[in-house]
Amino acid sequence: GNNAYASGKYAEATEHYTRAMGYDASEPIYPLNRAACLLKLSRFDEAERDCSAALVLSP
Repeated sequence: GNNAYASGKYAEATEHYTRAMGYDASEPIYPLNRAACLLKLSRFDEAERDCSAALVLSP
């Protein structure tokens, strides 16, 4: 996900972070990173949900 994000491939990075969340749902960096991608894609409501999820995992 990080390489895709750095290359500006935000949709691809989103897929990677989504997959990572499936492997480790307790890690807050995955929804946080996915939120960053979603913001770049102007998917603001989804980004807000991911930010909220990250805060629940790591207040």
